Amino acid sequence: NAIEAIDLHYATLIEQANTEEYAEDLRVECETCKALIDGYCVAWHQDWQTPTDDTNPLTPVECIASELPFEMPIRNPETGKATNTFIASGKIDRIVRLADGRLAVKETKTTGDTIDAGSDYWLKLRIDQQISLYMLAAQHLGHAVETVLYDVIRKPGIAPKQIPLIDTDGVKIVHDREGNRVRSKDGKKWRESGSTEDGYTLQTRTESAREFGERLRADIASRPEFYYARQEIPRLSSDLDECRAELWQQQQDIRGAQKSGHWYRNSAQCSAMGRCSYLSICHAGCDASNVPTGFVRVDDLHPELKEGV
Repeated sequence: NAIEAIDLHYATLIEQANTEEYAEDLRVECETCKALIDGYCVAWHQDWQTPTDDTNPLTPVECIASELPFEMPIRNPETGKATNTFIASGKIDRIVRLADGRLAVKETKTTGDTIDAGSDYWLKLRIDQQISLYMLAAQHLGHAVETVLYDVIRKPGIAPKQIPLIDTDGVKIVHDREGNRVRSKDGKKWRESGSTEDGYTLQTRTESAREFGERLRADIASRPEFYYARQEIPRLSSDLDECRAELWQQQQDIRGAQKSGHWYRNSAQCSAMGRCSYLSICHAGCDASNVPTGFVRVDDLHPELKEGV
């Protein structure tokens, strides 16, 4: 069902693509998504099997809730009084019952970082606020969660490659600067390697999306631990207290900026994930009453938090 949904989604996008180059990029992206989903289901196949005595304790055996929206007050950590200005809201990916009976918030993320057991990726999660927030929210909604189960899918480091063109006999094709096919030095057979010095170029084509998908599946099958990892991320009561204090501090910062009309900028993020779409606006300044070309004003900043979205 997941694969079919991916195919249908990308079929629409590809049909709307304004260039063939962009359409092919979408086909590659589609094959990437399908390969990663296939591999995920194989890596964690025990999640869909009947539990046994030797079941991994980190195996989810029951889904309690999925895509669960929440709203909860933000309270002063010293007085317990809630602010009237803001609420904390979001959507929890999933709440599951583990094989050992505990309830857990379950997160599934993708990353381009290394996900080895001792990597900084996991170290960072020990202080990640979102995880603590989701635990607080789950408990606020009446779910007695005790931990977080964190699944990570690593994005592929490979991309479509160049494949040598071959003739009907399966021999690679090499051309000289004039576009003529080149023979070996003895003239008895065709040359099959290029040479920059001599001006010989091995003729190639770009790997198709389907071919790339097959190669990616093979790579995933040969080293699933490179692509998939799962760890339990514990949260102590002191961690949750720290999260409450951070939420209170953050809402104070936002409220202070609203009152003063001055918002500080974080220029370190202007190119952290590629060029920020708002960079030119920040640089030139923006009149809030005049929406820049290419942008629209929205009334609901987070439509994904609505039920059923």
